[in-house]
Amino acid sequence: MLNQISVRVKVTLTLDAPFHVGGGKGGAGTCSYLVRDGSGAPHWPGSAFKGKVRHYARLLYEGSGEICGHEHKLEENDAKSCACLVCQMLGGAGNARGSLLFGDMRPEAVEAAGDMRAGNAIDRCRRTANDNSLFQIETAGAAADALTGVITGTLSGEAFDRQCGLLKAAIEAIPHIGGNTGRGLGWVKDIAVVIEKVGTKEQFPEKTEYPIITVPVTITARSPLLIGTKTAQSNFRTTQAVIPGAVLRAGLAQALIAQDGGAGQQGRRNWVDAGGGSGRYPTLRRVFDDLRITQCLPAGSRVAPITAWACKFGCGKYKCDGQTHDTLHEPLGVCPTCGAPVERAGGFLDGRGRRVEKPSTMVVSKSAMNRFSGTSQDEMLFSMEVITPPVVFEGAITGRFDPVELKCLVKDGIRVGGYQTAGYGDCAIEIGNPVDLTETYGQLRARIRDPKCITVTLLSDAMVALAFPEGGDYLEAYRKALFPRLPDTLRLVKALARHDQWRGFDTSKHRGYLNPAAHVVKAGAVFVLETDELRDDALDALLELQENGVCQGLTARNGYGQVRVADEYHDLREEPEVATKETVENKRRLDRNKPELIRRAQAVLSIKFLPEKRQPEKRQFVSLVEAAAQAVCVEELTLFIRYKKSKEGSRSGWNDLADPLVKAIEGLKDLDGGHLELTRLFLGYLMWERSTRG
Repeated sequence: MLNQISVRVKVTLTLDAPFHVGGGKGGAGTCSYLVRDGSGAPHWPGSAFKGKVRHYARLLYEGSGEICGHEHKLEENDAKSCACLVCQMLGGAGNARGSLLFGDMRPEAVEAAGDMRAGNAIDRCRRTANDNSLFQIETAGAAADALTGVITGTLSGEAFDRQCGLLKAAIEAIPHIGGNTGRGLGWVKDIAVVIEKVGTKEQFPEKTEYPIITVPVTITARSPLLIGTKTAQSNFRTTQAVIPGAVLRAGLAQALIAQDGGAGQQGRRNWVDAGGGSGRYPTLRRVFDDLRITQCLPAGSRVAPITAWACKFGCGKYKCDGQTHDTLHEPLGVCPTCGAPVERAGGFLDGRGRRVEKPSTMVVSKSAMNRFSGTSQDEMLFSMEVITPPVVFEGAITGRFDPVELKCLVKDGIRVGGYQTAGYGDCAIEIGNPVDLTETYGQLRARIRDPKCITVTLLSDAMVALAFPEGGDYLEAYRKALFPRLPDTLRLVKALARHDQWRGFDTSKHRGYLNPAAHVVKAGAVFVLETDELRDDALDALLELQENGVCQGLTARNGYGQVRVADEYHDLREEPEVATKETVENKRRLDRNKPELIRRAQAVLSIKFLPEKRQPEKRQFVSLVEAAAQAVCVEELTLFIRYKKSKEGSRSGWNDLADPLVKAIEGLKDLDGGHLELTRLFLGYLMWERSTRG
């Protein structure tokens, strides 16, 4: 990386026929669908594009008398590294990645996509059409349509002309794309390749010192994202729903090296050297290792605490009163509003405690290619779960740097996550104006309502040296690993957490790049501290804990182990405008009636069903609870029950159940409370009783 030249390669591929790149999904009646992006537009994936280019580049390179020593291996101590022109550009053995990043090839005329082509399988012996072998293939584009794409990255300064010539010749040698080429699809008419040198014209003066600032970061995915690891004992890779600070740091380092040059250090590669480069980004280079980068979460969300629970079936869509419940102070067996079962919320919450949908994902299956035959490698099929664009993430970067340098560095976007050289991880990034996120003693003290219950909520995963002694005190183990700097006056009394084991790659090494496994306490863990008196030394320690997190060194600077002391989510005090005297009294009346409602629900389910009829299934009772959540009056519910009797009574026990159920609902008028609220709670208990009976 000592002498690298940044390039941008624009490729325009003109087709001679429609193309079919399979792997997508669609409606019934079609046998093979087009692969599409998050917006539904068909394309030729960058992974397939790169595979074609590498195949023809190797053929041309070895046809000129050179040798490519690439071997498809991934071993921890494999020190082999092919330094030929092909492997420099497109990746080599082991963990050596190429210097070029391929984007997807997209049709210019998207509206022309979506045609169907019918065919029939042929009997190989009789040379006639096979019976029952009609099929349909989804195609995109038409003759004379064009696909455009961009390749970015760097080429060697010493062999720039040779690499440019080899890359251009390999792209122009591609005869067809996609599948069913034997049926006339995907044949290429013409390919235009334009290679341009790119560089940053701005030259920033180096200053002796900058103040510490925090800038918000907004990342928008423009291609699928793979931010994860290979699952145990399988060839399936899953993605995280967040962008860790370490991943964002790697993306920034990649952009810095590509634009300003890199330098090896102690046998490392892909390394940002503080004194290297051309001097375009002096501040960022000098403080790069000291930057504090938080994890980036889906916009407007936070990780749900492990104590967050939500209504499972009733009261609308995973919520009853608009918010999830917190079991830290209020253990729940059933939803207090409708009586339905509850489940751990998990995932993400918004600022009001409502559940937020995770970024949508899709599963992509691929096969490794044989480098010599240009065909699929045996037993090398693998699948990946990736985040589909568009999706927006938010985070922050803190340090002593010039924000103008950072904005200039990422103005064209960055690549994050895995599979980058095959078109994944392309993101636009926006750097906001500096903000002040520091907190005062008064703000923290105001959030701590009870010194006997001071919560510490883990906002991001924490990689710590945690070991539970056999037969020992697990709370003491947590305290030594997570809170060694807290004074003795703050006692750890409760720990609610989930755990995992991680290991990753150090791509700066030539060998031994598999990192050792690390113990991880998952985000959302909740720890409860108590003290007899909240003194200033305890507040100092809590503020320091919130500012620095529970991790140390580079792990902490990469956003792992962020915490929130006295998280507002755990504050269950009811606001005056919500908890009026009327609503409090109504809740008390409902609580007094719960035993009677349960007894009546049991009585309804104890009726004798006719021998030839079976009881309504559990899902039928779930539909009653859902209907009750949407009903505006009790009469609407009774009409719904009678409708179910007339529709399904002949196939189930609704003939026997409907009338007693309507009678029981009408009898709820005798109880003290709102008729509709009592009916909703009654149906929730009815569903619960039916579920427990199997």
